[in-house]
Amino acid sequence: MAETGFELPAEIREQLEKFRDEHQGDPIGGVGKRLLFEDDRVKIWEMRLEPGEGSPLHRHEHDYYLAMLEGDMIGGVSPKETGDEPFAAPLPPGGMTVSIPKGSLEWSVNVGRETFYEIIVELKQS
Repeated sequence: MAETGFELPAEIREQLEKFRDEHQGDPIGGVGKRLLFEDDRVKIWEMRLEPGEGSPLHRHEHDYYLAMLEGDMIGGVSPKETGDEPFAAPLPPGGMTVSIPKGSLEWSVNVGRETFYEIIVELKQS
């Protein structure tokens, strides 16, 4: 994920590293928890994560738009062998939308105190 300008607090880094260690070896799943729609151009996913909960391990095979609608902070962590550093980003009130380029392998982890909810638009032709 893009640089957020947010310095990762030690307790969040530890939470993400613990999650990664506990889930090392997970199979790769979908980018969201529930597929809402699919055609030849897009897949639209829904993901809701309670505090401390993580997504399936997923690979960004295409470009994506993430409409993060609820929550206060979301983090991400990749398997150790990728060499990617854990990250987290606070969410503004009312949410935000970001674009994510294809290529990463990660778990999303709700490192906040509120339920996280997003709609994910996967661009299949990217």
